Amino acid sequence: MTKHLPAKEKELRRLLVPRVKMIESLMGDPARAKKFTATLLAAGLNPNLAACTPQSIIEAGIAAAMLRLLPDPNLGQAYLIPFKRRDGATVCQLQIGYRGFITMLERIGWHIKAYPVYSSDELSFEVDGWEERLHYKPDFDARQSDPAWTFENLQKVVTIVKAKDGELFYQIMTKAEIEKIRMKSQTQKDPRKPSGVWWEWYEAMAVKSAIKRHIKRLPLGDHDVTVALSIDDVVEKGSIPDYERFNKSAVIIEAEAVQEPEASAPKDLNALLIEPATAASGQQESETPEPDPSAHLAAELIRRKVKRSKALEYVKTLAGKDIASLLEDPGSLDAVAEELRTAPARA
Repeated sequence: MTKHLPAKEKELRRLLVPRVKMIESLMGDPARAKKFTATLLAAGLNPNLAACTPQSIIEAGIAAAMLRLLPDPNLGQAYLIPFKRRDGATVCQLQIGYRGFITMLERIGWHIKAYPVYSSDELSFEVDGWEERLHYKPDFDARQSDPAWTFENLQKVVTIVKAKDGELFYQIMTKAEIEKIRMKSQTQKDPRKPSGVWWEWYEAMAVKSAIKRHIKRLPLGDHDVTVALSIDDVVEKGSIPDYERFNKSAVIIEAEAVQEPEASAPKDLNALLIEPATAASGQQESETPEPDPSAHLAAELIRRKVKRSKALEYVKTLAGKDIASLLEDPGSLDAVAEELRTAPARA
């Protein structure tokens, strides 16, 4: 069936096979997992990623799966984009869209709205003690789709967050603050005029910047949102996250410019959650690597609402036969997950 497929598609499929169970665990549903793998495969074959290594495409895609975001440009939750490293190699990186952040907030019972404010719109914000009043009246007829007009006339972005208990949080980000964020990117050289994605999609990038800043100021305490913010901070700065290590903590670090893994180095369980099993020495490239049971079990526990740190710590204490037994017994796995969820955190 795959004999006549293009070489890159064959390689992407080969790298995806050992991750199917993990993706099902992360997405929480076989149907959603199937949709995700199809979306990831289609994104990986996009001509824009032609120069990216298949391995980096899959790693960035699995990072999206961990956040339960689809890398479908039509949805705007997450994007796979090419990135040229300092050593000249082109790899794939994950970029979170503002709709992705909205989706993640909705999952935990918070809601956010964002409004771009142009020179033709009306905006007022009043504070009277604990009372806050916002009035916003957009003039849609005066707006133009020309990028130059958008950049010149966008003045602010208003975001409103509604907490689980109904409390409202307001934020107004000014044009100066938006431009300060834009100029932090290594891709933006001219303070007088944006370039690249900031030029073509200035409103969307401004809205995303406002949403991110507002989320960072909220008392959320959600691990996935923290990870998504950290990944995107590294990407916006013009670098690439180290996807192999991001699961160790909520703080994302940048990958080295050139990273040569040692053939004899043991695999870390955190890395195995996003890195496929390496083929044994002398094994042909076309052979499919075996899925790692430890990573599979950790993903199953995380899907059952166990904190990532607890899941990883628990799996490291098990022998191989115990891991296999748990994976074959969903009832015992549910009981273990319940115990881990209710266990007090270590001091």
